[in-house]
Amino acid sequence: MPAILKNLDGRVALPILALAGCGVAIGVAIKCSQVLRGKTIAFLDKHRKDFPLKVASGFSYEDRISQLPDHLLSDILLRLDLIEAVRTRILSKRWKDICKLMSKLNFDCCKMFGEIEDHGNYSFKHKGRFLKAVDQSLRLYSGQHVPYFILTCCLGKEFANVISRWMQSIAALGVEELLIKFCSPIHVDKNGNGSLVKHFPFPFELLFEAASLKNLHLFACVLRPSFKGQFKSLQFLTLCMVPLDDGQLPSIFSSCPNLQGLRVSHCKLPFRMDIIGVHLRLKFLFIESCHGVKEIDISAGNLTFFYCYTDEVIKHSLRFVPELENLSLSCNGSGTVPHLFSEVAKDCTQLKQLLFQTKTDELQCIPLKMDMFSNLRILYLLIMFDSNNWMTNSKVDLLNLTPILDACPLLEQFRLLARCPGRNAKRGGAWPPRHHAHLKEMEFDGFRGTMNEIAFASFLLRSASELERLCIRSSYSTYSADFTWTEHPDYEIYPEERQEIYKQLMGQALSSKVNVIFS
Repeated sequence: MPAILKNLDGRVALPILALAGCGVAIGVAIKCSQVLRGKTIAFLDKHRKDFPLKVASGFSYEDRISQLPDHLLSDILLRLDLIEAVRTRILSKRWKDICKLMSKLNFDCCKMFGEIEDHGNYSFKHKGRFLKAVDQSLRLYSGQHVPYFILTCCLGKEFANVISRWMQSIAALGVEELLIKFCSPIHVDKNGNGSLVKHFPFPFELLFEAASLKNLHLFACVLRPSFKGQFKSLQFLTLCMVPLDDGQLPSIFSSCPNLQGLRVSHCKLPFRMDIIGVHLRLKFLFIESCHGVKEIDISAGNLTFFYCYTDEVIKHSLRFVPELENLSLSCNGSGTVPHLFSEVAKDCTQLKQLLFQTKTDELQCIPLKMDMFSNLRILYLLIMFDSNNWMTNSKVDLLNLTPILDACPLLEQFRLLARCPGRNAKRGGAWPPRHHAHLKEMEFDGFRGTMNEIAFASFLLRSASELERLCIRSSYSTYSADFTWTEHPDYEIYPEERQEIYKQLMGQALSSKVNVIFS
């Protein structure tokens, strides 16, 4: 599990996983499901063939598989494709209604009748079969409870009435989590921003009647600028490749009074994005790789977690976030460092965990005095300097980071990446120690063994009286938009050099229980 997720308390970790998901777990699950699916099909097929022979020979008069509890039989069917699961209805009277107990329905137009790699070549014949299969399945499951429903389709605007009819049927199934993905052609501009060639007009308001729907994920569609009604049950909303630059966000907030989590990914946003509302219950906000936005203004009294990942320069105004405890910002461009530590910091008085990742040349622009991060316990500071700017890099001095540490009197964990290949290796010195009595863990990524790095590590060892662990890595890790750490191999420190650095550092340690680790 990523380090940042390990440090989150239970109130935060569950919604993060609900919104973000976990790429590695999904990959493992897919592999396992493929293996189990093959074994399940073979198992059921053998049972269908062997059972009449066993009965005829007097070997057995009991169908022991059919006597398994409903929840076990339903779990077996979950490992099959929907069509294969429905076919088990012909096995016996016992199996006739077992498929109705499935807790998850997955309709994928490109996998339901065999693999079709190119969505653009999806034929009218396949569309007709898919439409018929979904219609029949919705009739079969009418009146049943289906907690999880997935719909992936290549249908265009001409099928808007069909989708509307399906949404009305889905709303009556007691669905708790709904994922809908439209596979439309995507155009990528010169800046790498993707946009849909054709947007499917999704009838968002038709789901307002889904009284049990808590989690909704929409991919590659367009919402109306405004809609009436109340979506009272919705708590978490994920929007991916959904244009939101025409007034959709205010409509969403006004129509979803109980919305607690919002994740927008690869969406076109307005120049100024306002997350404001007197009665806003939003607790978790994720903005990932979106374009068009230059300013984000947040006034949300219940917000506890805010994550923004972008390559653009964005001005953040956190005017009223009294409950914000976890802030993760990954952004680039001029002014990002002074803006964070002079403007953003003063409004986050309850912040306990901060991750700041940037590519910049502005380390020397950190304010010497700043408002206290009086409650901050965990700090991830990931700074990558422009490797082509040799003049600026030669002036980089890690001493400039000390005002940040001074502003965090309760800091317990500190992870630093200050990757600067052109840093002046001779820059260093005996900096006067500070008093960081609560600092217990320190991780130093991208360590090359320069005098400047050794001097900074020594400074921390002399300042942290309760330090228990100093981990030094020559490789470095960056934080990605999918909430994972990506490790990058870098400079290699030889064993003899490690031993020499180890001796220098241990000779500076104030704490008697510190363990210096090279990895």
